[in-house]
Amino acid sequence: MNAVHLVPLVLLLGPASARATGERPRAVAVMPFRNASGEARLEWLSLGIAEAMTSDLRKIHAFRVVERTQVERALGELKLQKGDDPQARAAELGKLVGARLLVVGGYQVSGQSARLTARFVDVETGVVENAAKVTGPLKQIFALEDQIVDQLTARYRVPVSKEERAEVRKVPTKNLDAFRLYALALGAGSSDEKRAFLKSAVALDPKFTFAIDDLAALEKRMVGYRDQRDKAVETKAAELDKLRADSRLGAQAAVQLLASRMTAFQWKRLLGDAEHIYKDPPKSELPGMDVRELASFYVFQAHHMLKHVDLALQAGERHLKEFPAGTYFQSVESMMSLLIEERRKREEGKAALSKALSDLELERQQVLAQPNPNDVRVRSLDWQPCLVAVRDHHQYLRALELCAAYRKQHPLQAGDSFWALSAFYTMLALAELGRFDEARKQAAELTQRVPSAERDYHLKSIMQAWPRD
Repeated sequence: MNAVHLVPLVLLLGPASARATGERPRAVAVMPFRNASGEARLEWLSLGIAEAMTSDLRKIHAFRVVERTQVERALGELKLQKGDDPQARAAELGKLVGARLLVVGGYQVSGQSARLTARFVDVETGVVENAAKVTGPLKQIFALEDQIVDQLTARYRVPVSKEERAEVRKVPTKNLDAFRLYALALGAGSSDEKRAFLKSAVALDPKFTFAIDDLAALEKRMVGYRDQRDKAVETKAAELDKLRADSRLGAQAAVQLLASRMTAFQWKRLLGDAEHIYKDPPKSELPGMDVRELASFYVFQAHHMLKHVDLALQAGERHLKEFPAGTYFQSVESMMSLLIEERRKREEGKAALSKALSDLELERQQVLAQPNPNDVRVRSLDWQPCLVAVRDHHQYLRALELCAAYRKQHPLQAGDSFWALSAFYTMLALAELGRFDEARKQAAELTQRVPSAERDYHLKSIMQAWPRD
């Protein structure tokens, strides 16, 4: 396991006598527990156990917790790899994170039984104490970890109040799979991967506070990053807009402005800027580039991304007439072909959908006429009008009615995948109609009511290119 994935532990207080004299709490760093079982499928416990212990120690006021990011940074600087013994470099680790004690643990799993061990390393003296060993059912991993904390506080004579002890005893989740997903999130390589693990953990146990809190914090940071980017893009765009009238930098500023809008998926702003530059191109030029042609291409692309089919066709045809030898001729021509085919399918789909709905209703009546009609089959026939309207016949307005009708007739029940599918196809239909704000609300409702939908239907990928302005 790479060093940057390691999780911090807490430094313990010294003896009770030291506390009585007013000495400040000494920090402890908890290392990821070593997987003595050697089985890759159990590797998640390394970070999971360490984080659970860290959480418990934070509840005891006598301890000062070294933050995870500090320890990860220090471990990265020391370049400790999986299998390395942090005890050998305890002094360096302690100095980097301001810790005087390290907790170094390990675990073994045999069948449904788990054994945890922990050593306590004094950073200043190098003294190592084999302080704690516990064994019990794997499904009671939090209780085993609590016993390690008990032995640790007893060894260092740390007073623990009844209230603190009660907090330590609280079980974050009884769902071991939810805990596994949470632990995998701790070592995730990207924010998207971490978010997916956390959402899956919350889906398995909606009361799992570890996952809920981490997910909320992550999503808050992600919103902050997006807001920061949006502000930066707007600031840069304003600067570039001023430079468009510059006789030396106007063309370069215009190109950069259009590119910044596109990379930020700001299709509405891109459309406005591109139309303005197309009508009033900058005075300066760039070797080998026609800025007006570029603006014309972006007008067409923005209309296309905003689902303005008719306007996109008009802009594309204008571009092909005006720039027959241009750089973007082939791209516009190809995209125009797709738009023409899409519009053709929409026109042909009106009559075809009516027939398809009649056929489905006839089949439904036949199923209902059977002595014991299969409920799943009936629900399937009830939701298929929504499906064929979107997927087969491109009748998006009609699809909104048909998909809503299914959800009204069949409120969400556990295991009803058709409800989720009808909500998903509603989202797609709204997006195809250019009603992106409504589509986002539909996606949010879907993921709230069916947490696995984001992963199952790849919502993030689908929504990636939607306008962000």
